[in-house]
Amino acid sequence: TDRESKSFLVIPGVSYATLPSYILGQAQRNYSLYMEIKGSPSSLGSGASFIQFTAQGERIFNVSQAWHLRLRGVLGASLIPDSQFSDLPASVRFFAGGDNSVRGYGLNELSPVDASGQRIGARNLIVGTTEFERDLPKNMRLAFFYDIGNAIDHFGDTLKDSAGIGLRWHISVASLGLDVAQPITEHSRSPRLHLHLSTVF
Repeated sequence: TDRESKSFLVIPGVSYATLPSYILGQAQRNYSLYMEIKGSPSSLGSGASFIQFTAQGERIFNVSQAWHLRLRGVLGASLIPDSQFSDLPASVRFFAGGDNSVRGYGLNELSPVDASGQRIGARNLIVGTTEFERDLPKNMRLAFFYDIGNAIDHFGDTLKDSAGIGLRWHISVASLGLDVAQPITEHSRSPRLHLHLSTVF
């Protein structure tokens, strides 16, 4: 039978985020940024003591009137003793893969695994995206992208990458579309279809 484990965590934290342009009424900047630092000190009764930092940023460059370059990155890092990592619940660990991560892989598919092959999450996360978009009629855009990243326990571990093409439809506050991504690291895998949804800032 599977063993269940429970952890009690008190996790205070502080975060910073830029506001989307539609909240402010007009575009204030051509980038978005989110940062958070949180922790769970054992002095408050937590079963595992850790500090975790997460940052996510995105910026758009207008290369020409019709071409746009979108850069996106996510970085996560956890500081926790080796002896307590097993007490850290999956909800606080990092996973990669999926629509808004390394496309070409399933949701949360990229992760360290235990002896039985179960994905258990990682201490750290790194994901980067480079995407070129070409304007088309009727608020449509054609996108060409490259993703790289992984959920890893040590910076320097192997990263996965993929490339693909997508079609976007821009409305007032969002961009909707579909992407097709092909893993490069594991080129024998089949292409994967992903839903694209992002905020226009």
